[in-house]
Amino acid sequence: MRQSIGGAWLFSISITLMMFIIAYVAITIDYSNAYQLKDDVTLYIEQYNGLNQYSAQLIVQRMKAKKFTTKINCNKEYDSTIYQEGGGQKYDGEALPHYYGLVNYNTNYSNAFKRDPGQKSYLCIYKYKVKTYIKNKEYFTNLKLTDISKKKITELSSYEEMCTKLLFTIYKKPKVIILYNTDACICEKYKNKFLNFIRFINASMQIKFIIISNNPVYLNNISKDIIVMKNQIIKYQGTIINGIKAGFIPKNEIINFIDEANKEKNAELEYYLETKELLKAIYRSVF
Repeated sequence: MRQSIGGAWLFSISITLMMFIIAYVAITIDYSNAYQLKDDVTLYIEQYNGLNQYSAQLIVQRMKAKKFTTKINCNKEYDSTIYQEGGGQKYDGEALPHYYGLVNYNTNYSNAFKRDPGQKSYLCIYKYKVKTYIKNKEYFTNLKLTDISKKKITELSSYEEMCTKLLFTIYKKPKVIILYNTDACICEKYKNKFLNFIRFINASMQIKFIIISNNPVYLNNISKDIIVMKNQIIKYQGTIINGIKAGFIPKNEIINFIDEANKEKNAELEYYLETKELLKAIYRSVF
């Protein structure tokens, strides 16, 4: 009798433990699928800059593959004010944010999402409207980036993208910033603005800049002294003009023209890196 009772209890305990384990595994898998779906939806929205026909189509396809059956009520109460994290900067939002509910994923993407549907949905995506807030607006003005807040990331030019990364680095207040081949992103229109901004940051914030470039004219505009390295060994340190004379820096077209003029016409011109300065020297030599 005792053996039969002990066997029955042991069987009951085993069945109970198995039920708990199966339930735990099922809940874990369900949560894992939910978080994976959330990450995928976030990726699609970020990739296509919002909820539009492209991101909606991918979301609908993902929901079909997962075959979710649970619906939730989206129309919850939210505060009418949104705050910037850590900064205390106040943004005024709408009285209630708009949300888009995925009411049916067994249809095309245009009919799958409904704005403020007022019914349970498989997926809810909230959309807030906030004011644009730019820190140190004068920096953006100095760099001619006044319309950057109205553009998407994919619409930024190489100059705008480079300046945005530079400003982000400046806000961290480092001791040294390395600029690598930035002259390739700067057109003639913005060259002086950018160089003046670098000088301003260097003087006002005591941030040192190391500028790496193959353009001697660009380097000459921002610094008179340079370092020439080869195989991690410093070969020359001094002015660009003396570096050209010593053969450490290759001659550009202007320097070659000056050499030709001095050789053929005995012009006795000094080395200049910019056409404007060369024209002034020629004018002085003639008159």
